[in-house]
Amino acid sequence: KAAVAQMIEILVEKNHLEEEWNKLWL
Repeated sequence: KAAVAQMIEILVEKNHLEEEWNKLWL
């Protein structure tokens, strides 16, 4: 379960980073 939770956290962080990049590029 720990590994899965970590993967989810990483995906969420990546999504947030992508959103931030989109804001910068817009």
